[in-house]
Order: sequence, then structure tokens, then C-alpha cells
Amino acid sequence: MLRDAKVDKITHSAARISWTADQPGTAEVEFGPSPQLGQRAVKAAGAGASSLAFSLNLTGLRPDTSYYFRPTTRSAAGEAGTLAQPGSFRTLPLPADHPRMPEPPRPVDFSSPTIDGTTFSVRADGSDLQEQLDRAAKADPALSHAVVIPAGTRCVGHFRLPRRQGPGWVVVRSSAALPVGRVRPGPHLATLSAPGPKSPALATLDPTHYWRVEGLEITHEGSTTERPPFNWLVRIPMGSSHVVFDRVWVHGLGFPDRVMMGILLHADQAAVIHSRIANIHCWHKVDPATGQRLRVPGVGEGTTTAIEITRGNGIHIENCFLESTGITVFADGGTGDSPGPTDVVIRRNHFFLPEELRFGSPASNGRVHPHRQQLEFKRGQRLLIDGNLFENHWVDVVPPGSTIVFTPRGPGRDNTIQDVTLTNNLLINVAGGITVWGGDNQRASECEVSQRIRIANNLFLIDAWSRRVTGRPSHWYGGLCLLVSNGPEDLIFEHNTCEARGHNPIALHSAFAPGEGLVHRNNVFVQHADNNTATVGVEGDPGRVPPMSGVTARQRLDAAWQNWQFTHNLFVPGVKQSHRPEAWTSTDAHLTWSAAECLAHFAGLDHVWCATGATAAERLRQAGFADPQRRDFRLRADSPFKGRASDGKDPGVDFSALRAAQACDELPVAVRHMLDDPRPRSMFWP
Repeated sequence: MLRDAKVDKITHSAARISWTADQPGTAEVEFGPSPQLGQRAVKAAGAGASSLAFSLNLTGLRPDTSYYFRPTTRSAAGEAGTLAQPGSFRTLPLPADHPRMPEPPRPVDFSSPTIDGTTFSVRADGSDLQEQLDRAAKADPALSHAVVIPAGTRCVGHFRLPRRQGPGWVVVRSSAALPVGRVRPGPHLATLSAPGPKSPALATLDPTHYWRVEGLEITHEGSTTERPPFNWLVRIPMGSSHVVFDRVWVHGLGFPDRVMMGILLHADQAAVIHSRIANIHCWHKVDPATGQRLRVPGVGEGTTTAIEITRGNGIHIENCFLESTGITVFADGGTGDSPGPTDVVIRRNHFFLPEELRFGSPASNGRVHPHRQQLEFKRGQRLLIDGNLFENHWVDVVPPGSTIVFTPRGPGRDNTIQDVTLTNNLLINVAGGITVWGGDNQRASECEVSQRIRIANNLFLIDAWSRRVTGRPSHWYGGLCLLVSNGPEDLIFEHNTCEARGHNPIALHSAFAPGEGLVHRNNVFVQHADNNTATVGVEGDPGRVPPMSGVTARQRLDAAWQNWQFTHNLFVPGVKQSHRPEAWTSTDAHLTWSAAECLAHFAGLDHVWCATGATAAERLRQAGFADPQRRDFRLRADSPFKGRASDGKDPGVDFSALRAAQACDELPVAVRHMLDDPRPRSMFWP
């Protein structure tokens, strides 16, 4: 029996169908613009293994159109429950400003306050730190106070920030002179150190407000034996607000200890700025006889995090060095009705992983450090990710190998990703680019459809072959520049430059449910190849997007998108069979994706260009890049594609804008020349 069917979350291209059933099973919805239906959306098998409440998004619909639908639940025994008569709904008209641009985050001021109240001095041995924190919390809430710890003092314990109301702040800081401006801290600070894994070094037990931590090292005491992981070094749970970490150094000590999370930051109006979060790792042993990784009891694979921001409004992470396996910065899915992090700014950070953590690399330390991606949002609204450097990311736990992932899949029914601006970022030496999920095909209860996402002026330098981990299946690939799944709405991808070396160098891959409002324009793709699926790929889903091979990009786009634009893109063809390493160095002309084949693939599309030439070197020269051997993909003045973007600019990245946005303290040697940056690469400290 099926009952309580309803429709909500109706947009111009999507709607959510919800219902309840008497027994668990697989969910599907037949739908169409007439009572005869004709289309079908299916949940993954097992998605409703224990749930009696189901929902499923219908995406890629036509605007201002009536649709009919009939949901069905099929039990493991094959019994089906459905509606006697189909229901109906009507999509909204196409917005006048279609495709809609994302709304920016609302501004938040995180400038340091002026101390106009009392200064509470901590003893040189640090023994009265908690006492001074308690005193400061009770001081005049209208004034701003300071708790000063002598530089070099090591305070060992589990310290808490007591309950306090503002608007006056309490600044907890080292007595050392701190660097000014966008400079990250050095090692000569006062230290807070957790004595053991039981509790974090710094936390709030009750909701509190108006605390600022400046110039402190936050870590843990070391060990010579294996012990349970540290769950957090800093923990600020939901309910708190106005909590800022400025010029702090939060880090683990490495083997044999494990640290699962640097900072849990679930507060409103909260920030981590000008700081260094490093050595946040959880290692696994390797069986010497089989080479298989041995799980740590009670610890998920790839669940370490430098900073978690699952809840909170007005969160900034700016000018930080972030080193963590697992998911470096993570907004997890929720189980309630909270929309998740809102008004988030992640700007001018350096996301980095050292090679010694990649199992199987020449520099490997011999242990497994499971890794997923460097940035992931399972939910979030009004997100700005701008001017960041993502360096050294590899394929491990998650097969596509994307560096950045937006996916509302998770236990929260109203998880949503919307109003995302991702601009001026540099991804270097990474296995893959960006994944955008529109919905959830794994759980019975459906999230909202992702919408209003703009990805612009980013430089992708993908090297999939060197970004792998020993022991993972060979089909766990990288190389995708943009992977889109389950039908997002209003996705703009423009003025990006992507070079992909190695496995699966595909510019755009659309999977499963259809989407709406794709704008893919003014981009440059270097060494992109067909890999037997072509530069623009489609992965089918029964009844919705048919599996396709041997058809043109236009046919694939028609199958996967409503209201799409694909124009003014430059392609430099690569090799066929790019999943074979030997194909990249072969002189066999049959392994080269020729300009003629490239043009045939894009037949029927306006202003899509394929560089000509019999060899890869000739095609790079014909494109007119400044110095392709050094991966400098600025266009020379004599390039035939100079100024031919739809807006009169060069296709691909505006390197002047990228340089201005990348105004951080260091840049990789490999890209300084293309950004005209004369500064040597600086280190944070010895």
C-alpha cells in the first residue's frame, strides 16, 4: 500500500515527489507531460532498505509545463505498491534572468577588537589559565578584555571557553608580537596541549559568544605507543557565535598518534584566519603478507578533517595553510531541518598534502592515510570559494578523484547546495577537478536539487597517472575536469583552463538524472581525449538518460540537459585510449584524437574550436599558448583564438585576475611564471 503522496520543492525544472509505504523497498516514479507518463526515475537498489518514507527528485523538466506522476515502491520480494491514479503538478515559468547567478554571502566583520577592559595575565607556568578564562568570562560584557599567556608557556590540559555574552570580546593571546596582516604564524607561541585523546585542548561546554583566540599553538602531548585517536584538538559545537581563531597553529604530532579533526567549528559568525592547520591524519597499518590496509576499529576510512563547518552562519576560512588527509574542509550532511552552513567564505587558502602520505609513492612512509577530497560540501548556501590553491590531491577512497565536491547526498532530507561561487582557484598536481551532484540516488529520503552554481576563472592542472594509491582498483580513475550527476539546476562553467594528463581526461561528464540550465562557455581544454567516451560524456540511467557511445557532443548534451549552452570553447585534442599509459608516449597516429575527429564530435555546435596538427606539439603550437611545455596557457598575441571568447576576451583563464586573487604568501614554482609573480616560494618555518 502506498499513501500520502505529495509534491514540493517545485522549480522551473524540478519537483520532489514524496510518499510513504507499508514496507521498505526500491523507489521509482513514472512521470510525463501526459497521463500516459512515459518516463521513469529510479532510486538505487537498497536505498529504501529500512525506510517507509520515500522521496525522489524529478529533474530536467520543461518550464511552465503540467506533469503527471505515479510513485511505486517495490519490496525485496517483488511486491509493488502504487497509486491508482497519477497525481499532477505544474513547473514554474522560466525565470527572466535564466540562468540565475548565485547570490553572494552576506558580509561579516572579523577585525580584531580594541582592548578597553581588563587584561588578565596567566602565570609563566600556565597553571592558572582556566582560572583567568573564567574571570574574563565574568568581566563587564560591554567591554573587550584580554587573557595573555607568556610566549613559550606550555599549558597542558583540557581547557574550556566559559559561557559569555557580548558585545565585548575576550581575546586569548600569546604575549609574543604577532605577525601583521595576511601573514601566517611562526612556531614561537604560547601552547595549549591536550594531555590525551579523551577531550580536546580547547572547547566550549555550553554555548558562548565573543571569544577570539590569537597567536596560540594548539596541539597534544606526544606518545611513543599507539593509542585511541584524538577526535578533535578544538571543538566549538552549535549554539555559540562570534568565535574567531586568528594566527593560530593547530597541529598533530604524527606517528604513532592519530588526530581525526583539527577544528570543529559549528558556530555562527565564526572564522579561522591567517592560520596553519597541519598534520591532521589518521594512519592505517598495512598487512606485510597481503599488502592490504588494516582498518582502525571504530574509525571510518578517510574521515579526518582539518576544519569541519557542518553548521553555522557567517563562517570565514581565509589565508590558512590546511593539511589533512580525509576531507580537508568539510560540511557534512545533517539529520535535522538545518540548512547547513550559510554565508561561507573560503578564500586565499593553501590546501596541501605531502607525498609521504600517498601510499605507494616513492616518498611514502609505508602507512596508509585514507584520503577523499580537499573540499566537500554536503549542504550549504551562499558559498564563496575564491583565490585558493589546491595542491597534491590523489585518488584513494572516492573513485572519481575530484579535488572539490558539492553533493547534497546524506541523511538530511532538506540538504541543499545552492548559490555557490567558485572563482580564481588554482588546482595543481591533482587527480581530478570538480564534482557537482544535483540530488541523492542512494537514500530513500531525497534532498533538494542543487542550484545556482558558478565555476569561473579557475586553472586546473590535472595529472591523473601520478595521483594514485597502491592497492586501489585500476578503474578508480581521475582526470575528469567537471563531473555532474543527478541533475543540478543553473550551472555555469566559464573562462576556465584545464589541462588533463593521464586517465580519463574528459571536459564534461554528465551522469544519471538530467539537469537544466547548463552554461559551458569560453573555456580552454588541453590534452583532452575521447578515452572511447569522448570529451563530452554521458552516463546513462534507465528510463531517463540513455547510455551513449559513438554519438556527438550535441546529442549527449540534448540527452543530459534542458536549456543548455555550449559555446566558444577551445579544445586541444589529446590521445585515444587515454586509460593506457603507453598511449600517451606512442607515435602511432591511430592513437591520436585528430582535429577532424574533434570537430566531428562537436558537429552542430557553434564556436567550438579544435586545434590542428598531426602531433600534440603541433596542436599546442597552433593554439598559440605562451609556453605549453611549462604549462603556461596564456594566449600569445598571434594566437588565432586571441580575443575570441563570447565577451571579447581570451577564452580560458584571465591570468591577471587569477594573480590578483592568489595574493597569498606562497605559490608553487610550477605556476609562478604564468602568474608573472617574481616572489620565491616561501616556507612557513623550518
